[in-house]
Amino acid sequence: MSLVRCLTLFCGACFVTLGSSIHIPRIQQDIKKLREHFHEKGSIADSKWYGNPVFLKIPDVFESNLEESEKKLLVREMLEVSIKVLSKLMNSTKDVDVRSTVLSVRGQVETLKQNYFQDKTHILQTRLRELWATKDDDFITQRKVLKELSVLCSKAQKLGSGIHQKKEQRRRRRQVFRKRTPLL
Repeated sequence: MSLVRCLTLFCGACFVTLGSSIHIPRIQQDIKKLREHFHEKGSIADSKWYGNPVFLKIPDVFESNLEESEKKLLVREMLEVSIKVLSKLMNSTKDVDVRSTVLSVRGQVETLKQNYFQDKTHILQTRLRELWATKDDDFITQRKVLKELSVLCSKAQKLGSGIHQKKEQRRRRRQVFRKRTPLL
């Protein structure tokens, strides 16, 4: 491998591993600054301000048994809600320094969302909204559902059994791996 190729590969690896972590201290500092500003309005022990969490009441997304695509969808929506909240905060405050900090944090959250969670989740969201808007009490819709139900059930069974087979294969691989590795 040529020296230029090795150097390019090394720089790429450094950028991938360090690039995303470069902005984390800055956003953490900005968030800390905003928390300090908005904590002045209420006591930390005040349950009105800090009683029920917004995102943490959802079971831990990152440690759950959800599929990766489901986790991405949930995190993308959490980031979207955060962006909306930050926009409202920016519009509600008159302090120029706080506004610029909110703008900075919102920009970093938007960048995070675009870089890591911008795949096809918006298409999925649109489809889900269309499905939720289906009028289930409409006679024509009911007939269409009955017509399509056979195909839907067979596709759902095929998809479900495929997912079950993949889980079973992963379980078997883990068992084989555990048998091969000696216990210390």
